[in-house]
Amino acid sequence: MKRQIVAALTVLLFVAGCQTTNKTAGQGPLQLSTRAITHFEHYKTLSRPSHFAVSESGETSQFSYCPMTAMASCVDDGGDRILSTCNRRAASRGKKPCRLFASAQEIVWRGPVSVRGSVPEFLAALVRGGLRRTTSFGTGHYSDDRKKIIIAGGNCEGVADIATLKWSLSKCRNGYSATGTFKIGDGNEAFFGFGRDNKGELVEVKVFDSKKVLAALEARNREYLRESSQKGK
Repeated sequence: MKRQIVAALTVLLFVAGCQTTNKTAGQGPLQLSTRAITHFEHYKTLSRPSHFAVSESGETSQFSYCPMTAMASCVDDGGDRILSTCNRRAASRGKKPCRLFASAQEIVWRGPVSVRGSVPEFLAALVRGGLRRTTSFGTGHYSDDRKKIIIAGGNCEGVADIATLKWSLSKCRNGYSATGTFKIGDGNEAFFGFGRDNKGELVEVKVFDSKKVLAALEARNREYLRESSQKGK
């Protein structure tokens, strides 16, 4: 009997989550900023990504996920919490309100999605550990006959050496620096790596291939338009 009750509650929570997603999902053409699409690519690499929200102007974004250490206590609220946070940030910056962009790995935005402006060769995310994890976003480009990738972001500039599989951040404000190693990634992730900064704190670097990111968006748009045309028949 207890198992039946738990199963029924699980179904109800799932249905409620789906309904919230449908009501709060954005719609219409959306142009994401370079920072917002990098934020989204970073979100997709996390353990159990939950919801990703973005402002209608495509600039402000926020996400939620369930860390491995808290999987038993995670509750799916349909994205309500991150929508509230995203809306506060957007309002403080004079931006348009936020809508749900993705649930887990799936884009739920009802409309074509693109990235505005000229997109660099690589998109980068720098996650600094410690008591408060902070994430900075930047860009990258090939150098030295494609043997190295120059990374810039988070008030830092660094390099990833493809031959040695080592990366470093040295040209930073306030004397900050970090070094580490990396591995070639899968999918849109060109490479990812870990290291330590000059304070001994853990640093994670993720670099995404812009061509693959844009190709994935284009494929998603084609699928969305195909499904929309079939529903209209």
